[in-house]
Amino acid sequence: MGLKLKKIWDLLIFFVFNVVLSFADNITDGYTAATLWESHPMWAIQTIFWMMAPFLVELTLFFLQKCNEKGFRAAFKHLPLVMPLVNTRHLYMLNKVKYADPMDSADQIRIEEIRMEAGEPALTEGFMESGPQLLLQIHIILCRGDITNTQIITITVSLISLTVAACRGFF
Repeated sequence: MGLKLKKIWDLLIFFVFNVVLSFADNITDGYTAATLWESHPMWAIQTIFWMMAPFLVELTLFFLQKCNEKGFRAAFKHLPLVMPLVNTRHLYMLNKVKYADPMDSADQIRIEEIRMEAGEPALTEGFMESGPQLLLQIHIILCRGDITNTQIITITVSLISLTVAACRGFF
């Protein structure tokens, strides 16, 4: 029973921090851009830009590194709402790994590979999207002098995403 609970716990943690958090970050940023569009289109465009920044950086690296297939896949992962789908696939792959006592070293290595494969793009997303997005929302609040519920949620999700990315920097 202990191994089954450990596997469920590992899958749950992976799901929350790699699928749900990434999805929530994209949705809240997109919704914020849509609500800003009516009152201040430039802030909406900046919000959209920061949502696309990781993709644009990875796409630039793709062209600078002589257009290999791996580079294009890395860039494609950074499009909004693609990362949660990719991480859902990683969750499925993680579920396929057999948990045993003692754990086989090949299975441990596979779990670590899956986590690293999911964590690497999330690190980029955190520092190139969530961080600037957080600063932009704080700037908007300071300029307007008020805060909306959408901004509270967006700031909270961006702060959590940035914190998780910073923690992954030590992983």
